[in-house]
Amino acid sequence: MSTDVGDRKLNESYDACRRVFVLTSLLKPRCKYACEKYDKVSAWSVGQHIEHTLAVNAKAVLILSSDRFATDPGKVVPASERVLNMLESGIIPRGVAKAPESVLPKMTNFVDLSDDVERNTNLVEGLTVIHRQIASDDELYAHPSLGGLTKMQWLRFLEIHIEHHQKIIADIIGHHAI
Repeated sequence: MSTDVGDRKLNESYDACRRVFVLTSLLKPRCKYACEKYDKVSAWSVGQHIEHTLAVNAKAVLILSSDRFATDPGKVVPASERVLNMLESGIIPRGVAKAPESVLPKMTNFVDLSDDVERNTNLVEGLTVIHRQIASDDELYAHPSLGGLTKMQWLRFLEIHIEHHQKIIADIIGHHAI
């Protein structure tokens, strides 16, 4: 773990934490569409996309707030070149990846997710407090599908992942607005 973190990397980590916070907070107005579904866009409803995104955020916050001694870095396989390219491009192709079992949506009927989004937004906002730790930790932390990611890569993944689901949600809502 590097102790000498440059100002640029600190700024990048803080900015990434803020973007994840803002993107998560933008889910709240979508909650009123939780029961909307359009199979040509996704097999999941808007609510299920929100639930999944919140579950991923919560798991990622646990990783981002852990220290390197909580993992076994020697046993984490680094992310592939394909994953690194995805992180750089900022795009998760639709229909390519399967969500790990632990973050699959459980919701089968409409429930108000507004409070859940609010709690999750507060949770990710807390990342700004530890942005220095995130920026200075170059260890790899296992993602169940993508391989080992640094904490900065985890932040980037969160940002891309939330945007990915926001776009799907917008397409579902847009279809119903026609």
